[in-house]
This record gives sequence, structure tokens and C-alpha cells, in this order.
Amino acid sequence: MSLEATVTEARASRLRGKVAIVTGAAGGVGRGIADRLAAAGAAVIVTSRDRARADALAAELRSDGRAVHGRHLDVTDPTEVQQAVSAVAAEYGRVDLLVNNAARMHIAPLLDTSLADWEEVFRVNVGSVLIGVQAAVRQMRGQEPDPATGRRGAILNVSSPAADNVAPLEAAYGASKAAVNHLTRTSARLFADDLIAITALYPGNVWEGMQGVLHRHAGDPPGEPGGPSARAKLDAWPTGRWQRPSDTGDLAVFVAAFEGMGLNGELIVAHAHRHRL
Repeated sequence: MSLEATVTEARASRLRGKVAIVTGAAGGVGRGIADRLAAAGAAVIVTSRDRARADALAAELRSDGRAVHGRHLDVTDPTEVQQAVSAVAAEYGRVDLLVNNAARMHIAPLLDTSLADWEEVFRVNVGSVLIGVQAAVRQMRGQEPDPATGRRGAILNVSSPAADNVAPLEAAYGASKAAVNHLTRTSARLFADDLIAITALYPGNVWEGMQGVLHRHAGDPPGEPGGPSARAKLDAWPTGRWQRPSDTGDLAVFVAAFEGMGLNGELIVAHAHRHRL
């Protein structure tokens, strides 16, 4: 077997037999996470408020024997989320990983952000993480520890560097992601004894995600990231390129395959969001 084939086989076996649920999977970052988890051997349930989009993504990712299935999910409905987690566990025997990725961005100056706008962003971005953590923990704490990882399960909450940065048009979004970070650290501490590892992830500057939306609001043309606002950001980064959705997906695989509870309550940064030294 060639070196390339050996590496490919090793990657494809890291999560073989594991079961993962990815919320908000129809978007760029969610799709990248689902794709890499499936490529690493996991059975992946991709969810979206739009069942047709979830099914289309699942059909697209089902290649080379990958087990990917679509499911409608309103992440703000506690009953529906609990039913979805229970249904997946009933079908596959367990749930090894929940990725809380679904999110909503509101772009507006702070003085133009209504209380209704603020509450809606928090309802989706923070409320869905709370609901997802609750549903996953209820399922996972009754599972036997996985012999490969020593854990009963893992939860990955997708956050954002907006939680730390001053962004004039992203006050509601950034505040909601700061709340996600706090919820991650709190729940990680609370459920460590249950052998459930809970982490947060900054997915990097992915054009297919929120970045494309943000730069269009900054006046850049739609489509590829070639506008002045996007070019200025690229010039400031150490890598000099946009992150790919698969970059975030590879980190999700790392979290899912991590052995033991050493990775718990941590914030994993996919990209250096600071200027060059």
C-alpha cells in the first residue's frame, strides 16, 4: 500500500463506528464539519430547518460508502431537539458527538439594533446551545464509555472570534458568542464527572460562512472575496488566505477522536485572528 493510501485509510478509520449530529449543517462551516467527520468514518446526521437542504447535503456527501443522513431540526425547540437525539441514539445505539453549529447573524449598528433583534440572535445562538447541551448530556450520561476515547460523549459548540473583538456591526452576534463561551466552560465543569467533554471552537475566517455576509455589508461585491474590505483582511493575516470549511472540519475530527478528558472546557482557535507580528 502506498504512503498516500495508508494515510487515507488512517484518516478514514479515526471515527469509524462513531455517531455525530451536526446542527445548521447546510451552511459553509456546518457542511465542512459534516464532510470531514464523514470522511473520517463517522455516521453523520446533518440537520437544518430546511429538510430539503439537509437531504440534499446528505445525498451529496454520501460517497465512498459514507453514512450521512439528513434531518429537519428546529434547534430552538427543546422537545424536537430531545426527540432527534433520542431517535438517533435508538437507531445507532449511541451519540458520540453533538456539534452545535446553527447560528444567526444580525448586522447593524448598535443604535439600530432593536431589543427584538437582540433577543432573536440570543434565542438562536445561545438558546440552541443550551438546548443541545441538555439533550446530549441526558443521552450521553447513560451511555457506556467508548473504549477508544474513554468518554461517554463529546459536545462541540461553534463560537466566533466576534466574542472577543470589537465589531461595530456585530454587537448582538458577538455578545451571543461570548455567552456561548461561558456556557461551554460552565457545562464542561458540570459534566466532567460524567465523562462528557465539552469544548468551543472559533472556526476561522471562512468566506462561505458569516464572513461573506459581513463583507457584502461592508460594500464588497457578492461572489468571490475580491473586494477591498476582504483584501485588507487577507493582508493582515499570518496565513494570507481565507480558511476553508474543511479546516474547521478537521478540527472537529480532532475533538471527536481525542482520547480522554484532557480536552474539556477549552476554546480551540482554528485561525490566528490577529495581525502579523
